[in-house]
Amino acid sequence: MEYILRMKVLLPALNDTYHIDVISTLIKKGVAIDYLLTHRQDELKKLPEFAKTDILDETQFQYAYKVAHINKNNPESFDEKFIKDHRELESTFLAITDRLSFYPKTVHERKRIYYELLLYWFHFLKKHAITTIFFLYVPHLGYDNIIYALAKYLYLDVFIMRDTLYHKILLNTDFNATLDKVPQNFLNGLTMNQLKQKVGKDMLSMFFHTNELISFNIELNKITMKQNTMGLLSVFDFQTWKSLFALLHNPFEKADGSFLFLEKPSRWLDSYWMIVLYSVKTRSLLKYYETLVSPVDLSKKFIYFGLHYQPERTTLPEGGIFEDQLLAIDILAKSVPKDWIVYVKEHPSQLCRSDPRKMNFRDKAFYDKIVSYKNVKLIPMECSSQTLIQYNQCAVTLTGSVGWESLTVGKPIIVFSRSAWYASCNSCYVVHSVKECTVAISSIQTSTKIQVEKDVLTYLCYYKDKFLTGAFASEFTKNAKVSYSFLVEDLAKELMKRIFRKKKNNS
Repeated sequence: MEYILRMKVLLPALNDTYHIDVISTLIKKGVAIDYLLTHRQDELKKLPEFAKTDILDETQFQYAYKVAHINKNNPESFDEKFIKDHRELESTFLAITDRLSFYPKTVHERKRIYYELLLYWFHFLKKHAITTIFFLYVPHLGYDNIIYALAKYLYLDVFIMRDTLYHKILLNTDFNATLDKVPQNFLNGLTMNQLKQKVGKDMLSMFFHTNELISFNIELNKITMKQNTMGLLSVFDFQTWKSLFALLHNPFEKADGSFLFLEKPSRWLDSYWMIVLYSVKTRSLLKYYETLVSPVDLSKKFIYFGLHYQPERTTLPEGGIFEDQLLAIDILAKSVPKDWIVYVKEHPSQLCRSDPRKMNFRDKAFYDKIVSYKNVKLIPMECSSQTLIQYNQCAVTLTGSVGWESLTVGKPIIVFSRSAWYASCNSCYVVHSVKECTVAISSIQTSTKIQVEKDVLTYLCYYKDKFLTGAFASEFTKNAKVSYSFLVEDLAKELMKRIFRKKKNNS
């Protein structure tokens, strides 16, 4: 195959079927992928389009016992300045790796893993003269955060696909910097109908009408809430029972991969034991949460802050320091007017769904801190977010879909992260301090529904060309109104166009 675009490209974590199809198409169009990381190396090596690609086993950078051996012949070494230059990366890595270990590891253990990975990738990028790193998602697995930070340090080209959950993808070179705000005078003379015409029927339908993915999340939340009344029985659905029967034949068989990368690959028996331990803890925590909640008074002025499900990339790394959501709540409590309340609601899946990765992300002290503020109240998880959005003064989030849901019904929002894909909208106030939050709340009090609607439309017009048609992963292709082949072909074509444009501008 003759490649028409010459770069030295590294692509981490090519595991999703949809992503594989997109990248396969991209290669066929003439974009060489020199190195990629995957769990599915045996499968990809059989595909002819990957014949010239060096395919690396991703697990050697995710399991601690494998990481210990990756620098056996590495000639590189660190000096003090290099380590100090990457202190922020080190802090991010230590926080991210909390999500990767069911049994907590010491800081010393995780720093050792960090240094090994940092040394390996610094040498790899230089040795192989990598020019371009292509991320199919915001890096959030620890090792890929190291690759991202080193790429920035070495001034390499970086492409990051960011999802909007609306079958639209944003292609960025960074994920923690806000895209430019829409200029205040942009399309200032147009009427609302003229703005809608500029946005176009397809985008209006996609971004304003009931979204299938948001509807799916609402239904999922209802299902998880039902688990509250089931106790430990909620751990075992039909598929789980089916797996348990299979387990009886070989209880010591290793699971295919692990959801806790810093551990060794677990046996199926280990996995279910983790689920039981996790369920016992969260069941107790759920009951404690319910003793702290207060009823919602819709007649009062209030701000609604829906806690994020953790661990997820939407909080870490996209939330920055505010992945500790208590920091955001502290700022809100000290910023709102005296007659306002801050209503905080736990994410329904945080204490219901059986996912042992969540083991170390909530405790009683977390909820105690929230209710320690006189103007902050925990509310029942059963409360409808749609109702709260309708009656609140504004919604607050880090990067969540509640932000866009609020904007589309004419409500301004506050976000604590630059990474929210809608942060460039002028009715979205990005804050990081009490001073900024106080100013934002003052502006929100004079905001009108019509102004918010106009800001949303001008945002869509301003960034219309930056949205690519595509899906974030295979599971999101199922709800698309266009064919799977179109989602693959069109995204590959647009990615190639953007890559060409970037290389042309750099030359």
